[in-house]
Amino acid sequence: MRQILADPAGDHDWGISAEVDLATSDAEGRAVVHIVDVNRL
Repeated sequence: MRQILADPAGDHDWGISAEVDLATSDAEGRAVVHIVDVNRL
C-alpha cells in the first residue's frame, strides 16, 4: 500500500510504501504492516 504524507505546503510529495501481511493479520486479529520504504515521489 502507499500512504501519501500531508505537509503544510500542500506538496504531498513524500509517502510511505508498505506491505500488509494478510495471513498473519488474519491469524492475529490485527493489521500486520511492514514498512518497505519512505521516500519522495
